[in-house]
Amino acid sequence: MSQGAPFSAPVFWFVSLLLLAACCQGSDSQERTPVILVPGNGGSQLWAHLNGAESPWYCRRRSPEGRPQQLWLEMSSLLYPAVNCMAYNLVLKTQPESFLTAASTHDNVGVQTFVPGFGIVDTVLWLSNWQTKYTAYYSSIVAHLEEKLNYTKNIDIKAAPYDFRKAPDELGDYFQSLKTLIEDSFHRASGRKVVLVAHSLGGKLMLHFLHSQPQHWRDQYIGHFVAIGGAFGGVTVSLLAMLSGYNLGIPTINPLQFRTVQRSWPSTHYLLPDAILFGSDRPLVKSKRAPPSPPDAVYTTANLSALFAKASFAKGYAEGRARYGELTDVGKPPGVTTTCVFGDGLPTLASIAWPKVGDKVADADEHENGDGTVAASTARLCRDWSAKQAAPVRVTRLAKAQHVAILSDDRLLELVADVVRKGGKTETDN
Repeated sequence: MSQGAPFSAPVFWFVSLLLLAACCQGSDSQERTPVILVPGNGGSQLWAHLNGAESPWYCRRRSPEGRPQQLWLEMSSLLYPAVNCMAYNLVLKTQPESFLTAASTHDNVGVQTFVPGFGIVDTVLWLSNWQTKYTAYYSSIVAHLEEKLNYTKNIDIKAAPYDFRKAPDELGDYFQSLKTLIEDSFHRASGRKVVLVAHSLGGKLMLHFLHSQPQHWRDQYIGHFVAIGGAFGGVTVSLLAMLSGYNLGIPTINPLQFRTVQRSWPSTHYLLPDAILFGSDRPLVKSKRAPPSPPDAVYTTANLSALFAKASFAKGYAEGRARYGELTDVGKPPGVTTTCVFGDGLPTLASIAWPKVGDKVADADEHENGDGTVAASTARLCRDWSAKQAAPVRVTRLAKAQHVAILSDDRLLELVADVVRKGGKTETDN
């Protein structure tokens, strides 16, 4: 007779059921359609190690005990005079001082920035360290997929944050990491294709990324590309940022304080209005002049160089335009099943009133229909793709959906869940 403990059938079956449940749960998780979230402009966290920064005297110049500090978005940094410290830490430099000859931009003296959390969603759930409904970013989409489709964050829903100050030509390492993440997610999901969900600037970056991959790779790994508020044709607010700075709608910030920072970011140049959407004769800037000066000067995509010559930024604009202006062919389709979602019915900056040549703050002149940032007319670019590729392209407009708040809109949440539920498949709906 055995000297061991007596056999217990109830214990055996209980343990067996636990193992079976664990096995099935893991298998089910791996069989879900993998989702990768790509943030837009300002949607990724930026952290930095400070080591001898030459910022104003009242700023922190060294990281305490070597611990990095959050630069974007630390809400208290938006208050005066802390905003000057943030501006120093976020500005980008080139050496020599030229976009055209520099291989890449780099951080300011004594600042070493990095983007945390590649592959995990935690750093793209909220726009800042203050978690409120006003700073919600991808949190609602993640929660909706968890609740409705039993997704698990960082397992079958992941994120690909990046340095949103940069343009695609400086994001080679990021794109390689993204490609690896997509392939790994595909294999872990037993060959289920990935759904790419991108917002704003992220949509244009993903278009660039997809163009860089051979068609057979796109066919194998990408099930669906969901572009939310995709800034494919550029945005007028980037022109405002280049002219006199953009204060993010925060009244305590002088826009001119941010102008140097925003001019230094390749992504600002990358998002300037594109003639493919705005044409060459549509007024973008109107320079108001008092009598007896000549009549108002009007600037379009065709003569912005003349505008920036008068704004004392001729060289910077010319170099940025030459390097980033045609970096991504937005007329070329992504080559995968695509859904473009745009907000509709909100006043969106269409043209700028520039009160006087010099360091004056520009203001809105006219508005058009859109989501408050991206014009609704951008949808035309997506519709044009449908005639250029075999994979279906669907365009959806959501009434009164604001550019960032759309990410928490119930209509969008259900749309994303529906795409994911179908494994990325959809029917053409133009």
